[in-house]
Amino acid sequence: MVGFSYQPILAGRLGGSFALLTSAILLFKAWVAPTKPYKQTGTWLILPIADRPAPDTAQKIIGQTLRSVFLVYARYAALTAAVLLGASLAFGFIQK
Repeated sequence: MVGFSYQPILAGRLGGSFALLTSAILLFKAWVAPTKPYKQTGTWLILPIADRPAPDTAQKIIGQTLRSVFLVYARYAALTAAVLLGASLAFGFIQK
């Protein structure tokens, strides 16, 4: 976006498009998060061996937590995309 600062409408469109793409990627990651093996997550590696829950419980807790975090940030990215695309649309009407 900074490279197109001399054209704010194009910068807004590009930024909004990339934010929308980021949101779609995060939604996909949220969709597959419950099935991601819990042993491949950083959370599992950080936990001391004595504090690790049973495999079924760990899969459920870590999968749901990852899913909820991905959804929160997908929502932020979608909101950012809406603001950027809306601003570029508004600036387009003002400029004409």
